[in-house]
Amino acid sequence: MAIGHFSSFVCIKCIQHITKFFVWPIAQYLAALQISYPALVRHFVKFLPSDDRPPLLYNAFHRLSLGELVTLQGRLPAEAQKILSGLQSGCPVLYRMILHDKEIQRLIEEERMIEPFEPELLNPASLDLRLGDNIMVEVEHTAELQLQSIAHCTVDNPYWLAPGEFVLAETREIFNMPNDVCGMFCLKSSRAREGYEHSHAGFADPLWAGSKLTLELVNARRLHSLPLYPGLKIGQMIFVITAGIPDIDYAKVGHYNGQARVMPSWEQSV
Repeated sequence: MAIGHFSSFVCIKCIQHITKFFVWPIAQYLAALQISYPALVRHFVKFLPSDDRPPLLYNAFHRLSLGELVTLQGRLPAEAQKILSGLQSGCPVLYRMILHDKEIQRLIEEERMIEPFEPELLNPASLDLRLGDNIMVEVEHTAELQLQSIAHCTVDNPYWLAPGEFVLAETREIFNMPNDVCGMFCLKSSRAREGYEHSHAGFADPLWAGSKLTLELVNARRLHSLPLYPGLKIGQMIFVITAGIPDIDYAKVGHYNGQARVMPSWEQSV
């Protein structure tokens, strides 16, 4: 069966929609009809909306074997050829592609990457995160941090983080990362300018799931306390597509899946 026979039944708008959301399932289906995935990519690439091509092409290409990539060499439009050449060189153009607002929202709505979700939390290339209801604080009688609820705290009656004080906190949001997307947390610039500090430990691996992000917060100011309360916009998550689907499964080797509240180091908890 020729590719042309398949496309003759589908309008261009349909092809755009199918390519955007269903390329891989269609490729598996067409395999039974002896239509190769490289041929499918080569055929459909010209119908992709120009502003969506890079992420969609990358998602398509990173599922191909080296042999299949070679078969596409020289047979694609220039934009697709640039991405393909990068993949073959080992330094792909989109190895560290940061997802924009539309793609973040799509992953949230279709794959439940973040729960709960409010559209007003979206930024051009990140998602704002809010503090949750629990923190862990340091006390004198033990080295182990102690769980403390701040669910009752408000903007007018917050938990006051003293100068130099360290706490673990949690996000309100629960994460369910796809198998080819990772996330990097950073403070909101406004919080940083107010004196909050966060350790550079907020990395979310692909397949990290069912968990709130634990935050390591410090008040860097010398003379004044800083407020903590549920709903405070504390930081933002940047989502990055990986250079393929990892072989190592975080669901099997990770230590922080299924954690619905702030948690200390797993090495101190065993």
